[in-house]
Amino acid sequence: MNSSAEFDGIYNAFCANIIEFFKQKRQFFSIVCDIERVSFEPPLSEEILKGFGSGVKFAIAYDTFESLEIFNDGLHPFNNGGYVHFAAGFGSDNVVSKVTVEIRGIYQISTNNTQDMEIVAFMRLDSKQIFTKERLKGEEQLEDIKDLNNDELDSLKAIISSDENRELLKSLKSALKK
Repeated sequence: MNSSAEFDGIYNAFCANIIEFFKQKRQFFSIVCDIERVSFEPPLSEEILKGFGSGVKFAIAYDTFESLEIFNDGLHPFNNGGYVHFAAGFGSDNVVSKVTVEIRGIYQISTNNTQDMEIVAFMRLDSKQIFTKERLKGEEQLEDIKDLNNDELDSLKAIISSDENRELLKSLKSALKK
């Protein structure tokens, strides 16, 4: 396992531990997560889904908090297979759906303090940014590109199409070779 994957496993466990701790202490909180790592049962209407961006925030409070459950994959706790699920209401009709979120899809956990200020308790770091030397291996880069969805590929193309970004990438590549 490379350093990036190990780091992700540690972060997944940290994320799950914070959620478990807040549940134990009956502390309401919110999560911001990648919509690609969220599923709804029953599925939400297109009208409701259109209101979500790539990152969606869920308030885990009251009935939603009471329905919260945390699971891991049973192999390596929360390395990749862990998830949380909860019931939540959506839209003007408050359509109830069971929401399942992969632990690795949670970017941020926040809660409010006694002055009702939002406090960030967890923010996911991109391990691929931290372990850049490992990321420069050609095979891993090709594998990662195969896993990108169309929106991610479009974003990558947009980044690479900028002359300024291409120059920055070249200078980073030469700096990492040293």
